[in-house]
Amino acid sequence: MLTGCASAPPPTPPAPIALIGTLDLSKPGVDFLITDAPETLRCSAHSVSGKIPEAVSLPLTCENGQAGTLSLTKAPALRGIVAFDNGTTGDVTFTIPAAALQPPPPVATAAPGYPSTVSRTYSRSHYSTGYVRPHYRSGGYVRPHLRNGHYVSGHYRRGSYVRGHYRRR
Repeated sequence: MLTGCASAPPPTPPAPIALIGTLDLSKPGVDFLITDAPETLRCSAHSVSGKIPEAVSLPLTCENGQAGTLSLTKAPALRGIVAFDNGTTGDVTFTIPAAALQPPPPVATAAPGYPSTVSRTYSRSHYSTGYVRPHYRSGGYVRPHLRNGHYVSGHYRRGSYVRGHYRRR
């Protein structure tokens, strides 16, 4: 009855798509922008924290309506893996902005036995005049609390603009 049985090997999954990732540090938190080489696929993810943990998974949304998950690892270098909802995967290579890679400037120290040649002058700043220039204050997480006798649950707030003012002494 059965003349022969043959089993076929399971199909191999398609190779991961090569993706290019960039970081946007200009706003509170970190924006991850992901594109393919011809830039036909554009996706983004956002981390509320300004720091990137050693490993994190973030929801990813694309301009063409696709969605997925971006999994990041920092060690030994920042790299990512994208798993789209349709089963496609991608490897992300990040280009990190030069500002994020530059080490902080060295701290000036005096040679032993010699006076320091570094002098700080704080003219025309709030250190001498008490005036604080207008600026933006970054937002963040607000813990649950009572306000005017009513409970307010924890929430995230946006940054706010602070007008120029004189600091109390």
